Amino acid sequence: ERLLSRGHHVWGLDRSDQSDFAAHHANFRFSRCDVADYSAVAAAIAELTATWPHVDALVCAAGLQGEIAPALSANPVKWSATVRANLDGTYYPIRALAPLLTSPSPSASRKKIVCFSGGGATKPRTNFSAYGVAKTGVVRLVETIADETRGQTLDINALAPGAINT
Repeated sequence: ERLLSRGHHVWGLDRSDQSDFAAHHANFRFSRCDVADYSAVAAAIAELTATWPHVDALVCAAGLQGEIAPALSANPVKWSATVRANLDGTYYPIRALAPLLTSPSPSASRKKIVCFSGGGATKPRTNFSAYGVAKTGVVRLVETIADETRGQTLDINALAPGAINT
């Protein structure tokens, strides 16, 4: 909402329908997709790139507490789904948008990627191993991409904003 209120154009990726929000914000578009499914993300990014010739920034805010249980007794399928939603849900949009994020843009001298971490990335969190492992993975992913793109016009950061009701 802050970006929209400042005149930016925003394209959201979400599993839920954003039609009501879009109806109240002229500069907002969205694609309905699960960010933990690369083929769905790739299709959404194809829709975006057919409309917009460039992208200046990406905010990866995928977050799901998911499986809450001691690591040694957690449901393995739910545990894995939690990791996929949080870690793959961050990586897939970055990867799908990489060509636009690493190409020159007429409106921004540097491209920005902001990823949400936290939730166990800084210390163990009892019964939240899947979430903590995934968010720790987000931090390492961000560090790796920052190192791999050093010298390019791309800034990537991980933020730990604290508890957010999304």
